[in-house]
Amino acid sequence: MKIVGIEGLSVHQLRDEVNRGGRFVVYGYCISLLILTFKRSSDVTFVRAGQSPVVAGLGWTFLSFFLGWWGFPWGFIYTPMVLIQNLGGGTDVTARVMSELEVDLAPSPLTPHVTMSPASPTPMVQLPPVAPTNVTPASGASGRDVLSVVLSALSLACCAPLGWIGAVLAVLSIREAKAAGRTTPVISIIALVLSGLSTALLAVALVMVGVESYQTKRLETAALKRAAPGRVLMQLDAKTACALAEASLRDGLVDFHTSWDDVRCDPALTDDATTPSLDVTAVRNKKNERYTACFARSNRRWYVLTIRDEPGCPAAPKLELSTSASDSALSSAEKDAQRDAKSAPAKRLQPLVQPSLGDPPDDWGRLKLVLTNVTTKQQATETAPFHKAGGTFIFFDVAPENDPTATVRMGLETPKKSAEPFSFSEVRLVNVDRDASRRFVSAVAKAFHTEPPAPAAKPRKLAPVKLATAVLGSGLVRADDGFSSPEDGEAPGTWLTTKVFFEKDERYAEVFFNVDLEAGVAELSEKDEGYREDLVGLLSRALVDGW
Repeated sequence: MKIVGIEGLSVHQLRDEVNRGGRFVVYGYCISLLILTFKRSSDVTFVRAGQSPVVAGLGWTFLSFFLGWWGFPWGFIYTPMVLIQNLGGGTDVTARVMSELEVDLAPSPLTPHVTMSPASPTPMVQLPPVAPTNVTPASGASGRDVLSVVLSALSLACCAPLGWIGAVLAVLSIREAKAAGRTTPVISIIALVLSGLSTALLAVALVMVGVESYQTKRLETAALKRAAPGRVLMQLDAKTACALAEASLRDGLVDFHTSWDDVRCDPALTDDATTPSLDVTAVRNKKNERYTACFARSNRRWYVLTIRDEPGCPAAPKLELSTSASDSALSSAEKDAQRDAKSAPAKRLQPLVQPSLGDPPDDWGRLKLVLTNVTTKQQATETAPFHKAGGTFIFFDVAPENDPTATVRMGLETPKKSAEPFSFSEVRLVNVDRDASRRFVSAVAKAFHTEPPAPAAKPRKLAPVKLATAVLGSGLVRADDGFSSPEDGEAPGTWLTTKVFFEKDERYAEVFFNVDLEAGVAELSEKDEGYREDLVGLLSRALVDGW
């Protein structure tokens, strides 16, 4: 019989411990490997008086808790049984163990302590203080034990199969120790626990990936279903385009990412007949990412040609299939076109044409501005005056033409030279005076045919606000129909046209900001009338109430 915890004790000492409340206990444990489940009993463990049998069996309890469930169906049956047994203090085998020990261990023939009584024919035997000969203390950890725990620990960090190898090595060590009559190596138990934990984490991760994949596929299918009626029409509408863009995003068209929390689209397409585009905001991990979705049409339906993180679309390829071609053949041809378009250069388009100051629609939102204190080659800072020498920003004070005192400060990052027709930059909005900023917001609200928001009850601390900006063109001239590049032979223009994006707390707006630094004038020009309320509200937060 192998007993853990009695090393160095004689039978007499064991009997005294038992009389004071010591107990011999057996614990259960359960290990499952998918279709196999093993339910076993531990070696007998001696729990001394005053010690808790529940604490003494925690190793077997944890082992079963982490490794017992992974078998169907017996893992779900045996594991609760084992946990109940161990948490109840194990199975008490004190009487049986003591009877076997007193029978097996006879007194030494060289040093007997025998007292004979004439009145009794039965000798009274006093056992010598000799430790049980069939109990062997645990040996030190072997190289295999160390390797098993190292592999199991590594499995938590990188690869669960390493833990499976460590578990096999640990089981071999436990079996070897049992065969040799040694106590179970604690390090092997630790390796099994670590391996079980990594396996549990892997199982949870696989379940989460499966659920996420199912959810993504369901959303992709729903988006394609919404787009189905409109994608076969000759004219693409913004609602259909948005659904197609969402389906392509969830299919991994952008860097193979398929998990998106939300997809939002601008309300209007560009007016390019062959390759219309739509600005898209995709949300992932609470971070908004801006993309341009480009569309093309085969002879049967519209499809997403590419989705880029910068404005501009490549030329649309000719994609013609017979009317009898299957949907799978059509999808395959579209995939080929998407692959070719991924690295294709954008078409050299004229900058976006905007309604002119001379003859805008009656309700078109537009505000003329004047610039003062223009300073170039600046670096943006967080403290007044919010810029210093040595950077790539141009800072200036800007005010409505009809109220030069309603001044706010702006910083525009110098656009980087690029072969592409568009690029991205940054605008900084800075409050110089809260009252002046409030009048500036009121002027914008009036020009954009909406009401300024009510002031906040508790304004926040004001700080410079960073806004993403698309640079639509530079060196442009004002024309009757908006802005354009100068004709051949004409001097370069002085207008820089941009589109500024406002976004905060589920509110979103866009506005054109066009500036002529040489003339000291600028303008805010409406992108879409649907942005009016959010534009003025977000502008008020940035300059008056605090972002």
